[in-house]
Amino acid sequence: MEWLICLAIALGVFCLYGILGWGSSGKPQEEHTEPTLQEDSSLQKLSQVDEELSQVEEEISQEEELLQVEQETRDTMLQILRSIGCQPVVDEDGDIAVYYQGAAFDINFYGRYANIWDLAWDIIKIDEFEYTWLYEAANAANFDNGPTVVVDVRDNGTALISSFCKVMLHPVNPENTVYVRAVLESFFKKKEGVRAHFAKIYMRENGEGTSDSKGCPPFIFTPKSQKEIPS
Repeated sequence: MEWLICLAIALGVFCLYGILGWGSSGKPQEEHTEPTLQEDSSLQKLSQVDEELSQVEEEISQEEELLQVEQETRDTMLQILRSIGCQPVVDEDGDIAVYYQGAAFDINFYGRYANIWDLAWDIIKIDEFEYTWLYEAANAANFDNGPTVVVDVRDNGTALISSFCKVMLHPVNPENTVYVRAVLESFFKKKEGVRAHFAKIYMRENGEGTSDSKGCPPFIFTPKSQKEIPS
C-alpha cells in the first residue's frame, strides 16, 4: 500500500513539472511567440521615426555647412572690395551694399556664389516709344558677354533696367581681386551696350537724325542719382 502512495506522489510531481513547463535545467522555459500585428506596426513606426530623425539631422548638418561656406564667400568679397578702395556695408540679412565708380551695387550670397546686382540703374518713361524696343535692346545686349540685363515694366508707365552677374569665389583663389574688379567694370560696358542697341532700334523705327549726338534718344538713360525709384 505504501508503494502505491509513493507512486501517486511521484506521478503528481511529474505532472506538476510538465504543467509549469520546466526543462531539464530546472528553470522555466521561455515561451517563443510570433509578434502580433499591433506589435509589428509599432516597430515599423519606430523605424520610420528613426529614419526621419536621421534625415533631419543630415539636413541640419548640410545647412550648417552651407552657411559656413556662405560666410567664407561673404568674407572673401568684403576683403576684395576693401582692397580696391570700396567701403562695403553688410545688412542684417548678410547682403552687401557697396559703391564702385559711382554706381551702387547689391550683393547676396548662396554657398560659394555671389550674385552682384546693379539695381534700377535706369528708370525710363515708356510713353514716348514702344516698350518692346527696350526688350529688344536688352535681349540684344544679353547676347554679348558680361552681366545679364533685366527689364521691369511697371504699371505707372515706367521701366526699370537692372543688371546682374553670378560669380563663384573661393578664399584660396589668388585671382579673386582681379576677377571681381573685371566683373564690376563689365557692368558699365553692359550699360553702354544697351544704349547702343536701343539707339539702333530707335533710329530704325523713326529714321536717321532723330537721336541726340550720342546716338540715344534724349528722354531716356538719365543717371539714377537724378531720380527716385518708383514703388
